[in-house]
Amino acid sequence: MEQNQPKHSFVLFTHRVDHKMFNRLLDYNKQGIKVYLFTTDSLEHYETDAVLEEARKYGFLYWHEIPIHEALPKNKVEFVDGQITDPQLYDYLCQKSSFNHEQYSIEHERSDNHLMISAGAGTGKTTIMINRLLFLKHTMPALSFANIIMITFTNEAAVQMRQRLTSLLMNYYYITKNRRYLEWIEEAQRLQISTVHSFAKKFLQTAGQELGFPSSFSVRSFRFDKKHIIQKWINEFARLYPDQFQHFAFIPQYHLVNAVIFVNTVLENRSISADKIANQLDLGHDKKPFSVLLKYLLYHLQQDLNQIKKEENKWEMSDLVRELERLKGTSNLQGKFDTLYLMVDEFQDTDIVQVRFVLWLLDQLNFSLFVVGDEKQSIYRFRGADYTAFRQLEEGIKVRDQKLIKKSLIKNYRTTAKLLNQLNRLFEQWDKDVSKFHCSGSDRLEPVITETESSNGLDKFITWAKLKEILNKLIDQETAILVRSNNDVQKVILWCDKNGIPCEGAVKGEFYRTPAVRDFFIMLQCLINPREESYFFALHRSPYGANTLSNYQILHSFNQEKRFLQELLQSQPDWQKWQDYQYMLAKCPVLKVINTIIKEANPAEVFARRKLKKMQVSNPEQDYSFYEKEAEALKLEYQLNLDYLIFLLQKTFSDTVMTLNGIEKFLRVHIQTDDEELPQTAPREKRSHRIKCMTVHKAKGLEFNHVIIPTTDHQFLHPAHSQVLVSEDDDKIKVGYQLVVHKITFKNDHLSEIYSSEKSEIIAEETRLLYVAMTRARKSLYIKVPDPNAQSRGIRAWRDLLKKGGSHNVQS
Repeated sequence: MEQNQPKHSFVLFTHRVDHKMFNRLLDYNKQGIKVYLFTTDSLEHYETDAVLEEARKYGFLYWHEIPIHEALPKNKVEFVDGQITDPQLYDYLCQKSSFNHEQYSIEHERSDNHLMISAGAGTGKTTIMINRLLFLKHTMPALSFANIIMITFTNEAAVQMRQRLTSLLMNYYYITKNRRYLEWIEEAQRLQISTVHSFAKKFLQTAGQELGFPSSFSVRSFRFDKKHIIQKWINEFARLYPDQFQHFAFIPQYHLVNAVIFVNTVLENRSISADKIANQLDLGHDKKPFSVLLKYLLYHLQQDLNQIKKEENKWEMSDLVRELERLKGTSNLQGKFDTLYLMVDEFQDTDIVQVRFVLWLLDQLNFSLFVVGDEKQSIYRFRGADYTAFRQLEEGIKVRDQKLIKKSLIKNYRTTAKLLNQLNRLFEQWDKDVSKFHCSGSDRLEPVITETESSNGLDKFITWAKLKEILNKLIDQETAILVRSNNDVQKVILWCDKNGIPCEGAVKGEFYRTPAVRDFFIMLQCLINPREESYFFALHRSPYGANTLSNYQILHSFNQEKRFLQELLQSQPDWQKWQDYQYMLAKCPVLKVINTIIKEANPAEVFARRKLKKMQVSNPEQDYSFYEKEAEALKLEYQLNLDYLIFLLQKTFSDTVMTLNGIEKFLRVHIQTDDEELPQTAPREKRSHRIKCMTVHKAKGLEFNHVIIPTTDHQFLHPAHSQVLVSEDDDKIKVGYQLVVHKITFKNDHLSEIYSSEKSEIIAEETRLLYVAMTRARKSLYIKVPDPNAQSRGIRAWRDLLKKGGSHNVQS
């Protein structure tokens, strides 16, 4: 007798398959029901059936051939919507097939249960979140997407999640032709998918009036306000306490300002409220009274900043999460939110304030909770993220006497078996060697992808020459170089440029230091200083000049008795043209002259042509077609950045007269200080051949065919660097600091005390960072390990971790 009609999925075990049975299964597909078929019969005859192939392609039909066993039931067995009526059979089917029973179990869990999912790298956590949503929609007709809140770690992840949901609903409509899925696509716009900061803003606007938050406020950066406030109170401190300030009077003020902002940023990243920063800091003592100055400045910074925020009705992004802690004393949410489900992605990256907020919301709204993440990928501790978030949430739910279901995803759909097995050995060894990195046998990732010819697994190399050889083979193969810092990104890009390897790495704030802006600035300085030979020589060598004069010619013509350089420059083919531009400046508006220069010089074309020639010389063994593609992309990006620069100048000087000196001052300040504006880039298809270079933090959530880690000897614990360590209890925030200010080190007595407990946390964080870097690879992973045979004393750098877990190929 057939069970109740399925709403979301249907599992069938049978010994015989035929076309009649498949027609029935396809009918289920047309109703929006996923089908899982297990059979002891042969499916070879149906492999080429176009209709069945399409159903499998769109994820509506899965089938598995099962070996015959005498204990198997003789009749067919059906499981509807996750209701397993024969656990013994179900276990056998799971063991004897590639069926992902972990995902199936999570997707079909009871709708009123809290779920905590540990999802290893590449195990499909986004897929399971979307599938869980559709299970809830299919089985609960009254549920609206508006009743669901989904919190992601980044805006990009929020956009991707919504796109994935929309794409899946389009697949449902394509297979079923049922208009309800089009209606669901429209309804899904009401699904609240956002970062915790965006959600906090909306939440505080709706429910924060009791705390003094208006129903409408905006968010902005107070970066310049902070600098101005700190400068004001440094001057005031110097006036009130001249004896104490004499220790710092010789330090340029902007160095002191930057040190205070550094400490304040660390505290804000820990979600420590403005009130606590102002009133509960314990900065200890140091040999010079820097702790006194620092406490004074932090207090007044918070006081003045809060006043400005209230007057302007504007807040910082960090305020949105920090102020959530104040909600603990309120409970008037009835009628303001109609939330039945809260889903949190990347839960390992939440902090203690956010965990408390989730538990408080649970008390107020009584929703079902779904959190997913991986403790091994918690790499944002410097922003306040707490890798123990899962444990804190579990304890909080236990105290509330509510049921929590814990499940794991371990089937890896990203990495080949060869590489994954090598990585598993390393990770399990780290579990033994690093006290706060947890990766036991139960966390072992199971490969789904079989071997491919292009899978080299894990290889170690020693020399940069070997790296060049490796990169030459991997151009245009979706390859990434992963490093620890933005400074490392810049070094790698320079090295690749020197060696003729197309490489890109977007670093925040680099727009004003792109070649297009740099060359424009050189041209501008020459126009302002027409009689300065050094400026014209720089212009002559830039894409705006003829570049016919070499360094050799200058040295050969050197004569200290006369102005030999002026004669050389005046003999160059572009000299007269620039004299004509000077004449134009006396008669025409500045912008008209600049546009004329750009049109006639065509610097984008010149820049790309010179780069093409340079790449050929520095790396002649590479395929010329790659260089042609790179030159085309470079030309486009140069022009895009130049056009954007002109746009910014027009915008900046829209209310005033544009002058050469005004433009020069604007650019000089931004070149030195701007760390926000991103460079313009060519469309993805124009730069797909490039090697990507980025920090591990930026690579999180991404994957590549080949990953290269070129630097593994950075010390985790660097005694010369500025650092701030924080220890919190109920009524006091203890801060240990070592600040290098204008080559002078200020260090308080709390640092060594906090450092002893912090050391193991830092090593564990760095271990997790390397774990994330290595698990981005699909096919091959290349790691530079200096002196692989050297003995290590403890774990001080990535190279020490890589010596654990057995040896691998080492290429010199």
